[in-house]
Amino acid sequence: MITRPKIQDEAEKAKAKILCLLHYRYANGRHQYLTIDQLDLRIPEFNENIIEYAIESLVTDNLCIKTIRKMRFQEDEIYKISSDGILVVDFWSDDAYEEISSGVQFDESEVASPIAPASDRTVTPTDNQREEASQTLEDVIKEFRQDHHFDNEWAAEKDGLLKTLEAGREYLSNKVIDVRIGAMMTIEPLKEVVAKYDQAAVGGAVSALAQQAIELLMKLFGLG
Repeated sequence: MITRPKIQDEAEKAKAKILCLLHYRYANGRHQYLTIDQLDLRIPEFNENIIEYAIESLVTDNLCIKTIRKMRFQEDEIYKISSDGILVVDFWSDDAYEEISSGVQFDESEVASPIAPASDRTVTPTDNQREEASQTLEDVIKEFRQDHHFDNEWAAEKDGLLKTLEAGREYLSNKVIDVRIGAMMTIEPLKEVVAKYDQAAVGGAVSALAQQAIELLMKLFGLG
């Protein structure tokens, strides 16, 4: 005999954690929009189906806003907290906030790295997938190079990240890609870029492009 899953109950808990996460990112000047995949990574207590059910319910209740992000070969649904959603979280008690926030991974450094389990795999992208990934990385590199927020304090590290990302872009032209190598040359430096800009709450365009690239590459490598 199996126990009937209580989807509605689980979704209510997930809704609160989603609001908590999106509220935090809004308040701290971080990249406000997240995809379902990104929400799923940061709220590991629930599976993706529950997260999707919960976020759509929040949109229906006008507590979150859904937007379509168009990329070269695909469209993604992305979500951020609404003004009504902000009010809901602001009126939580401190005890309620502490309980709801438990288990939510607020920062990039808290999200478990997906590289190790896939370290022995290879992928064979289509020509369109390679082109999209290469162009997406090129967009990040161009925006990152032209941004001057950290030129004095971060010049050497920035130069190293740019060189790594350029090498990663070239590596993506291979017919067969080693997932471990590909992730180390693209996803990992992109995460460093996002963390730096999110911490300083500047360079929104750089952070947003890097986030998009991370998501696309994770799908390309079969990591998310």
